[in-house]
Amino acid sequence: MIPPIEKRQHRPVAIDFVAAYSLEDCAYRLGQLHDRRALPFVPPVQVRLICLDDNTWAFQLRETQSAPVTIHGFLNRLHHDSTYISGVAVINRYRLYADAVIGLAIISGLALIVGLVVAVLYVPILLYLIQRYWRASRAELLRLTRLIGDVLVP
Repeated sequence: MIPPIEKRQHRPVAIDFVAAYSLEDCAYRLGQLHDRRALPFVPPVQVRLICLDDNTWAFQLRETQSAPVTIHGFLNRLHHDSTYISGVAVINRYRLYADAVIGLAIISGLALIVGLVVAVLYVPILLYLIQRYWRASRAELLRLTRLIGDVLVP
């Protein structure tokens, strides 16, 4: 099954389980996630499915907006009614750092405009925003990882 995500885990999360659906059903179920929103304010998920051969499909899930979370994996036919799902969920650190630098630039501009009051609070605000962004990215990674399990595990 899908392992729980630890609080400070920086390594990719492995996805490794067997679904009690045929390969075609699993591909169809993942395809149904494309542009689906759980809530109005949650960005939709982008799904890419590629049929590699009669027994294997490759898939990629990622949020369509700001979260740097991507899941890459494979669907492999075991029997006519079961499919082996394997993959990895990762946070793109370069995207995470690029967004942090952009946030730093925005906050720096605001600090120059607003003045000394914001400058005194600059570091705590920046640390808070980076921490919130990291937690949101981890939450998105967990959401997408669980979404696969919810769709493919009966």
